[in-house]
Amino acid sequence: MWGEAPPRKPNFQASKLPNFLISFGAGKWGAGGRTIVRPALAPHLSCKICVFADSFSPDKIAWQLRFHHCGILPRDMKQEQASELVWQMSETFRVGALLACVGGFLDAYTFLCRGGVFANAQTGNLALLGTRLAVGDWTGACGYLFPVLAFILGVLLAEGARRLPWGGSLFHWRQPLLLVEAAVLALCVCCPGLGDAMVNMAISFVCAIQVQGFRKIHGSPIATTMCTGNLRSAIEAALAWRRGTDPAALRRGLHTLGATACFVLGAAIGAIAVLRFEHWALCVPIGGLLLVCLLLMRRPA
Repeated sequence: MWGEAPPRKPNFQASKLPNFLISFGAGKWGAGGRTIVRPALAPHLSCKICVFADSFSPDKIAWQLRFHHCGILPRDMKQEQASELVWQMSETFRVGALLACVGGFLDAYTFLCRGGVFANAQTGNLALLGTRLAVGDWTGACGYLFPVLAFILGVLLAEGARRLPWGGSLFHWRQPLLLVEAAVLALCVCCPGLGDAMVNMAISFVCAIQVQGFRKIHGSPIATTMCTGNLRSAIEAALAWRRGTDPAALRRGLHTLGATACFVLGAAIGAIAVLRFEHWALCVPIGGLLLVCLLLMRRPA
């Protein structure tokens, strides 16, 4: 099947819910009870879901299961109470790891091959824009404004693609975005005469699409083109796990650290590729983006 089709929406009714559920623990709906939905009894789910039924009525559990396909949980239910969820392929660790490698590669490429700048994020451009404006260098300020505008355009494009009706499961809205990213990078490879400023703008555009289109790993926020927020999230998760207040914090922190490590790995690969192939090194992230596009055609195991 083509596209990253989400699981079909369940059609549970509270009165019929016990026919689909098998309960373990202290009582059928009592405190400490755990309810497991088996795939054989619920074919719309791609894996089993464990729901901790502490103080939840059958109506609330039915509401929870009805919205599991889009990751929405009841307001009075904590994220860690669901031990196994149905994630889209775009939120799996393998996809996040590949995209983090691409992000690290692009940062290394622009630094080593395109004027010693980091084009993935716009913090430096905004700071330099402010300094140029302070000294009245309007021409220099425009040079830092254009990458910011390219980043804004990429975010708008990704958000617009997310809102478009794609007609069933033939394509998921993230797949055309990945193809756009690959096409922009291919244009930079095929036109070696493009100046550093133009290439850096193109990479800012690509990274904006990526950071807007892929923002989670297993439901936790993640960035695949920068690391500052990931490091903060990993430290926060480690502290929460150490205090014992969040049982799921360890796994969340490991995912975040893994994505950060993949970013560093991508930067190392980018440095080696730039030294050997110069601007042709961009073929490596193009291949990574196409691989992610192929992975999105599969359902998560």
